[in-house]
Amino acid sequence: MTIKVEETRTTLRTTLGNQDITTADLGGLTPKAALFIVNGTTADGVAAAHDVSSFGVADGTRAWAMCCSNQDNVASVSSGVLENTGTLCVYLIDPTDARNPAAVVASFTVVGFIANGVTINGVATTAYEVTVVFFAGDDTSAYTNVFTLDGTSGNTVDISTVGFEPGVLITFGGYTSFVWENVVDLRVAYGFVLNSDPVRQYCMARSSDHEAAAGAPAAMVSDDYGIFWVDDAGDKCLAGEFGSFDAEGFSCTTRVASVADIQCGYLALAFNGKAQFNAGIIDSPTATGEQVITAPGFKPQFVMALVNRCEAVETGYATSLAGSTGISVFDANEAYCNSNQDEDGADPTDTQSLSDNVCVNLPYDDGSAGIAATFVSFDETGWTWNFSSVSANAKKFVYLAIERTFNVWLVASAGGKWWYRQAS
Repeated sequence: MTIKVEETRTTLRTTLGNQDITTADLGGLTPKAALFIVNGTTADGVAAAHDVSSFGVADGTRAWAMCCSNQDNVASVSSGVLENTGTLCVYLIDPTDARNPAAVVASFTVVGFIANGVTINGVATTAYEVTVVFFAGDDTSAYTNVFTLDGTSGNTVDISTVGFEPGVLITFGGYTSFVWENVVDLRVAYGFVLNSDPVRQYCMARSSDHEAAAGAPAAMVSDDYGIFWVDDAGDKCLAGEFGSFDAEGFSCTTRVASVADIQCGYLALAFNGKAQFNAGIIDSPTATGEQVITAPGFKPQFVMALVNRCEAVETGYATSLAGSTGISVFDANEAYCNSNQDEDGADPTDTQSLSDNVCVNLPYDDGSAGIAATFVSFDETGWTWNFSSVSANAKKFVYLAIERTFNVWLVASAGGKWWYRQAS
């Protein structure tokens, strides 16, 4: 039995060619899937101008990438989202030319998975940092693709190409139709869906209105939908409810629809019943020090958290609380947080990207120091992290935890005693 989820961070190459991204923590395993997270930063803990990011997924056969950008220091907001399906796993557009698909500053395709990692091919104009999460092991099944979320409320789409019954879905979406397309409003979303009875689903969405005279972020956290988008006021404009998991895939039903069809990217995972998943919403602490999280109910090997400044679930924010969101990933060896800031009401705009090698580094919308936490330990029922900086009011963090597993072998028996050896 082998199940491994590990992550690493490196910088993208600035000359055209192949680049191997590996981590010895995989123990020689070849991944089944990889998640790529990039924003406009080149060093841990050092913010970079412009709210710009790329998210990509690959499973060895299929890949897709999404890019969003919101320019810094301009007289009016200049938002945009671009997406692609095919072989790209990283795609970053020039934030000063946010809606021009020809203005590429980083573009990489997947060549193939290798022992301990992945080979990508491409070039970046700057050595941007990339965080890569690997899913590996004999008991790991992974599949990524995109589907069209119908723009008519009540309509259901059945996804029957996965080839196994997913235990969990990691969902992603931008406000386009997953072709090379320039759009105006920045609207992106990230979610987790658990194959349980009933199905549990969570999502964090953010947006920025390109027509605003000053910075105009909006955001919401939901425990009703596995994917949704928010409009300029922070209200849902399209939402999908997942269900009907079976041996071939799952379904998604449109429950909110005030815009046309939009495509959603996803990574489906299953661990052959050998590891548990759990997801949910937790409150960030309001006092510094260690916070013990017991919600998963098992000892994790990996946690992914959607961090934000929303203070209530199913409540849309179009204030400074909407202007800072991020993605945190951590295992027992590494922790990385990528976040983006868009200051509410700023004229000229005040946007930035930040990545750091800690569990949480989530500034205020204006870029000033906000919530910060480092990893302490994985525990028997969850994890412990330590907060050096907090907010007066608790924020709604969305998490996905994947259980740590063990291999156990009989080594010897003698005199009525048995000796075993185990390794994670």
